[in-house]
Amino acid sequence: MSTAIHSSYIIPGALYGAAKSIPANPGDFSLRALITPNQLAVLISENKSKKIFQLQPFQFAEHLSKSAWVASINSIIQNEWFFKQEWSIKKIAVFLPDFTLIPRQFYSMETRETFISWNIATDQEDACITDSVDGTDINLIYSSPKQLLWPPHTEIRHSLTVLLRYLLQWHNISRPNNIYTYIQQSSFQLIYFKDRSLHFCNSFNFHSPDDFTYYLLFACKQLNLNPESLTVTFMGEIMRESSLFRLLSRYVHNVEFAQMPTEWQFDKDYTLPGHFFYNLFCI
Repeated sequence: MSTAIHSSYIIPGALYGAAKSIPANPGDFSLRALITPNQLAVLISENKSKKIFQLQPFQFAEHLSKSAWVASINSIIQNEWFFKQEWSIKKIAVFLPDFTLIPRQFYSMETRETFISWNIATDQEDACITDSVDGTDINLIYSSPKQLLWPPHTEIRHSLTVLLRYLLQWHNISRPNNIYTYIQQSSFQLIYFKDRSLHFCNSFNFHSPDDFTYYLLFACKQLNLNPESLTVTFMGEIMRESSLFRLLSRYVHNVEFAQMPTEWQFDKDYTLPGHFFYNLFCI
């Protein structure tokens, strides 16, 4: 395995299930994987019962170059047993920071590269890909490295496409003054619905709790949201004991964690909070 990848013990308690065991009938199971700049997490589940067979995260080394990140992903996909089985369903959601959202009425295949170039510096080594965000009139356009070696017969989506679809379908998005925040190791995504429609969705890089709090409060100001009456729903890599949570709680009184989607079944106690791999459970 690449030296840029660490096995699951980097995330204490995250490994769930029998390591490297293979179901007798892979056709009765599904593979879902979430890829971020910092990790790749794999979820194997039984189709009929939605029982979790295995959850296996791999942590990438910090400060990887783009080429090293791609090489790390390709190494896992080519070498780990998860990606060599004939699962009935194979889905991967990947967070790529170079993306933009546009109304579908203005979208065309001919203009999508122009739209994304307005927001990011394009790379000739990247492919321009479009997801349709279900339940909205919005397309998400993103830039993905062409060197990524995706497994055959696998559905690939941007992780925000998956998360937005799930929130629209299963959450009470009509609740006023509610912001959804998905935390990754060095970035977070901020989502706000208004009048049951997507009103704001953006990603911010941060290096400290102060950075995070500044960006969130600045976004609230732009959206005319009062922090005193605001509810922030956290998902992703954050714990109640963290300095980030404690700092934000000084400014926003109503802070909560998203509950794990209820359709998943576990044979034994799952040691991590349900919000920790939330985007993976949404795939």
